[in-house]
Amino acid sequence: NCIRSLLFLILFLSGCEDEVSLDTACKSISPLCEKIEADSNCRSLRESVMVTAYHLQEADRLKSSGINKLRYEQLINMEKFVKCSYLQTLIEFVPPETRFENADRNPDGSLTEEAQIRLLRYKQSIQKREKQKKENYLYARRYQASLNKITKGSNSPYLQYYHWSRNQDKEALAGLRMHYDSGNITQYDMLYFLSQSYSVYEPDVAENMLLASLSVYPPELYESKNPPSDKKKYVPTLDDGDRLHYPVMRNLTHYYYSVENYAMSYLFSKLLHLNNDRSSNITMIREELAKQVDVDDIDEVAKTLHDALKDGEFSTKFIPLRLKNGKI
Repeated sequence: NCIRSLLFLILFLSGCEDEVSLDTACKSISPLCEKIEADSNCRSLRESVMVTAYHLQEADRLKSSGINKLRYEQLINMEKFVKCSYLQTLIEFVPPETRFENADRNPDGSLTEEAQIRLLRYKQSIQKREKQKKENYLYARRYQASLNKITKGSNSPYLQYYHWSRNQDKEALAGLRMHYDSGNITQYDMLYFLSQSYSVYEPDVAENMLLASLSVYPPELYESKNPPSDKKKYVPTLDDGDRLHYPVMRNLTHYYYSVENYAMSYLFSKLLHLNNDRSSNITMIREELAKQVDVDDIDEVAKTLHDALKDGEFSTKFIPLRLKNGKI
């Protein structure tokens, strides 16, 4: 047992917990798997919920320090699953009368015995599926509410961010700010999340958070987008996925443009373009720069930062002071 516990802890800390299969998870957390049954339209979301529930159970058993991050991930999983399961309750099945309108009939117009049997089975199938979808949704809501209750008041930055962003919990936001002021928030995602609360009233602090987020950004997450097959229907901001470098760069582009530092705005807009993201209007930003300005130098800085992010070595030291000061 000690060896198994140690092996799990090693895997947990190394980020390999996703290798657990749904079958393995459900053998350990069978009550939850039985309460929230499989539904073809929410299958992958259900799997994420079950696997994370398994890891939560193991983390609790081992008293792992990573349990609060898992709770945050499960809250996010449940948001997605509850939304999906609710949509399933709105599905309208084809009415039996319509489904069997052209079924085989007797000379007197009544359904044949075989057709009546199939009609009854269809009615029972509809009732069963409607009941399952409703119960899935209701139990998912209860499980979500339970997670919300046990995580409220937590000192974890991830859970504080969740309760502030979803429930406008001012105490959670105050806790987040205390963590930041104490230098305890160094995770790239938390730096980005927290920057959103500072962006309106203390944009200069938000700027520092965004730049700090890039400086600790995992290189394995720094991926470029694939060129869209249909550019007319493509919305870049909907293609970010879990890659936070896109909203970080987008926020920096907008911030520098708002303070009329067009050189820095152009720099981060160029970085977005190097990642095949066209959510910023680089042409408009270029027009704000003096006409005689040659942006080739800024393009070179953007390429340097691009390469540094690929290697996980982003630093503002690569940005010339004249650009930071808005001078070319």
